[in-house]
Order: sequence, then structure tokens, then C-alpha cells
Amino acid sequence: DWTHKSMREEGYTLEDKYKTINIHRFSKKFTDDILIPCLSDVCEKTKGKSPLENVMRQIVRENDHIVYGLTSGEGRWFEIDDENDLKIAEAIFNND
Repeated sequence: DWTHKSMREEGYTLEDKYKTINIHRFSKKFTDDILIPCLSDVCEKTKGKSPLENVMRQIVRENDHIVYGLTSGEGRWFEIDDENDLKIAEAIFNND
């Protein structure tokens, strides 16, 4: 499944889940045949207010084994969504 934080039920835990770092590689065929139609459908239904995770969730649920994840291994990373996150990441990684 692919679950945006806005869709998590009470008691939802992350301990047994993977965190997406939102690096994707899509083939032209996947993009043309699946991603764009699904993206258009979700945007139309939500007036463009739905996060990409909800589009990916629909794709994963409707297309068995079409999307695969890879783990980042032991590599360190930090999600940066805003300037404050950037400052935190700089503090973490500048100490290496």
C-alpha cells in the first residue's frame, strides 16, 4: 500500500513500514498508460488537492506488482520539505 499521513487511521504505526524518499523512475509506457490517466482522474476528483501519494496508492491497489520499491540500504538521508528541515539536515550532515 502507499499511505499518505492524512490517510492514516488512529493507532497507525511506522515501525513495520518503509518511508518513501520520493525518488521515482517511470518508463514512458507506465507514464503514458497508467500514471497520467490516474493522475488526471485523481486531480479531477479532488480538484488538484490530493497528494501524489494518493495517486500512487490508487495505482498500487489497481495494478498488482506494477510498482516496486528499493531500500536505501545503510545510506543516511533526511527528508527536506522546507527551510527548517534544510537547517536540521545541514546540522546533521555537517557533523560527519
